[in-house]
Amino acid sequence: MRKARDLKEANPGQVVFLDFYAKDFDTQVTLAPVQVSRRFWSSTLKIALDDLASLVAPEQVVLCEGQPAASENDRKAEFDSQCYHTIFATEFPGTAFISAGNALDIQTDRLQIGRVIKSLVSGIELLRLVDRDDRSPTEISDLQSKGVRVLTRRHLEAYLLDDEVLSSLCCTTGNQDKVDEVLAAKQKAMQASQARGNAPDDVKSAAGEIHNKVKRILKLTKCGNTSRAFLRDTIAPLMAPGLRVYAELRKDIFGQ
Repeated sequence: MRKARDLKEANPGQVVFLDFYAKDFDTQVTLAPVQVSRRFWSSTLKIALDDLASLVAPEQVVLCEGQPAASENDRKAEFDSQCYHTIFATEFPGTAFISAGNALDIQTDRLQIGRVIKSLVSGIELLRLVDRDDRSPTEISDLQSKGVRVLTRRHLEAYLLDDEVLSSLCCTTGNQDKVDEVLAAKQKAMQASQARGNAPDDVKSAAGEIHNKVKRILKLTKCGNTSRAFLRDTIAPLMAPGLRVYAELRKDIFGQ
């Protein structure tokens, strides 16, 4: 498996992977090549722990803002890390994103997450990432001098609800003719948020209204009951290579 991964990296497009995990071969099964992601490696790990343990260990860990999960089923926590995993699973399968508290927690590693990871996995690269929020250029420069990455936009929601991503949502759901209406609805939600005293770029404060308007306009179902579920499960998968907003977020986190 490790050799297959090396061959795929050395010869893009010439190696494919088939996933046999959780298939019922007592019935007819159609197998097709799958995307190699951390989810694929993790499912493989469940079959044979032994030598695959080092293969599944991440090569890189990004500590990002967010409430750490209190339990395995705590889906309300770790919003940012879940979105980042979805967005970068294909291009960066060896990277794990971990919610490590608020910005100060990440800067100081107050929860000791970074120290523990480095002690358990040798040679791992550790990145720290925080939202821009209302930080001044001087504050951002100070953080960067300490090795902390800072988003160029206020928060993750500003990338997820970018006009380019909403336009992609319209196209993938067969609503190409609704692009202008959806973008206008977003603009009205942003104006309403600003009227409530929020900053002009505070997309997070308008996310609930944008979610409701987009769902109504596009007549979406099973897309997420809350704005967070909508962003995580429906919007994040649309953030893919080829979009300008994807390239911007990629650069913010991983550099050139």
